[in-house]
Amino acid sequence: KDTTWQTKYLEGLRPFTLPRFTKKSRYNFPEITIDPSGKAKASCQSLSLVAGMAFGTGTHQSTQLAAWCLAQALENTKRHSVLDVGTGSGILAMVAKLYLAGRVLAIETDPEALQVAKQNFKKNGMNSIKAKSSIDKVSEKYHVVVANILAPTLIELKSKLLHHTKKDGQIILSGLTYRDIPDILKCYNHCRLLSQHNRNGWSALRLQKTKA
Repeated sequence: KDTTWQTKYLEGLRPFTLPRFTKKSRYNFPEITIDPSGKAKASCQSLSLVAGMAFGTGTHQSTQLAAWCLAQALENTKRHSVLDVGTGSGILAMVAKLYLAGRVLAIETDPEALQVAKQNFKKNGMNSIKAKSSIDKVSEKYHVVVANILAPTLIELKSKLLHHTKKDGQIILSGLTYRDIPDILKCYNHCRLLSQHNRNGWSALRLQKTKA
């Protein structure tokens, strides 16, 4: 119930631009500015975010790496569908929309975080993003599945993440430390590694599902 730490943390946040992880970017998406204080007005190039008690202000390396992988996955596509598993504040689902994704569904098992995500979707004029409380409530398959969670959960969810990915679709796994990579690649050994990005001890993988 004591949110003093949270208030002090949020007071220290300032608007920032999501970084790009190559020196020469060939991706034509706009640079996205995020205001974690929730004070700025949203636009086609910015997000106004209130994290509340949910994970995902965009300042963490794992979120930034996952966002960069989304830019790669959605390049030159015709409004691909995106499933964001463990959406937290909803930041990656909204980044996908700014990157011109089509249908976007966000999954969050924590009730409080789910409400925060819905509030952020509304705040940013993205009411088309749907949200559910469990991946077990999902019936469709998606072109891109992104999960920014810790490695043990990514291993536990392997079959469900693969099940909801279309054949030849992409799976983005973030929230990984460098030492997690061998176990994750071994677990997802039926997928093809498309790219790996590392930053300050954190990693994200972009994989392609090669079997139906």
